[in-house]
Amino acid sequence: MKKSILPWFYRVWQTDQKLPPVFIFKRKNLPKNMKFPAGVIVRAHEKGWMDESGTIEWLEKVWNKRPGALFKKPAMLVWDMFRVHKTNEVKNVAKNMKTTLAVIPGGLTSVLQLLDVCPNKPFKDQLCKMWSEWMCSGMAKLTKGGNLMKPESNLVSQWIKDAWVSIPSEMIEKSFRKCCMSNVLNGSEDDAVI
Repeated sequence: MKKSILPWFYRVWQTDQKLPPVFIFKRKNLPKNMKFPAGVIVRAHEKGWMDESGTIEWLEKVWNKRPGALFKKPAMLVWDMFRVHKTNEVKNVAKNMKTTLAVIPGGLTSVLQLLDVCPNKPFKDQLCKMWSEWMCSGMAKLTKGGNLMKPESNLVSQWIKDAWVSIPSEMIEKSFRKCCMSNVLNGSEDDAVI
């Protein structure tokens, strides 16, 4: 691993800039006349998951907007072994962005993937809270058959944005240290790995 990458990673999070979340609806297309909130990227996928084209779009629309990307400063992107993270096309796009890809070995995601280590639980807790408040507010409607109707896509997108905004940048920074991705190399921050 190049030593120059580690300090850059730390500077990215010192800017207090979190990259925007991407939300994928399980549907063929997004509603045409629906407005989605700024600060969240919304996509549709028939199966509701990220594929190779979605990963490339994420690299271009999210990762390529991080601090330093415009000047092609070297960076490292750590993600899991999901097969689309390892395709040649994805690797080439990342390489053109001067991004070194680091793939977390199977079974270690809960230890080394930043989102899993700290912010995912509070993020999901916040989303559950918003959904519960919506349910209790009387805004939830029932179908003719008595089943609960889904909330509108733009409302869910707003919840995602608000939940992401509620995650403090310090928690993301702590995740980097806890996963040993931005600790100083002299060992003085090794106690963060607890």
